[in-house]
Amino acid sequence: MVAMTQLVVSGITIPNGAIRNPTVSVAWLDNGELAYDCNGVLRDMTLQTRRRRQITVTCTDIRAPEMENIWRGDLVTITLIPHLLGAAAPEAIACRVDSYEPSREEFQALTEWTLVLLEIGEEP
Repeated sequence: MVAMTQLVVSGITIPNGAIRNPTVSVAWLDNGELAYDCNGVLRDMTLQTRRRRQITVTCTDIRAPEMENIWRGDLVTITLIPHLLGAAAPEAIACRVDSYEPSREEFQALTEWTLVLLEIGEEP
């Protein structure tokens, strides 16, 4: 079978054809603090070990297979689309599911879903 996307999500069951033409966005979580020092210079007080990302995958398709049994806290590894974060090679990120929201439009038979993942980083 021909892959329909370069995006790979493992750890949850996704039927063939459920991910076609996905939209992937990456946001950096607010785990640190920017603060002005006594000289009025803005400093980044974020610890390097606390930097984490939120990854949102959205997909809309006609009569796409439904994904089931996706729960908050499920462990997922997502391999991002090349060049999304500037790297030519795909980057695999360990995450946990923060939310999953499916919807279906009856008349046009559109299935849409949004999967929000939070990077877990490394265990201390």
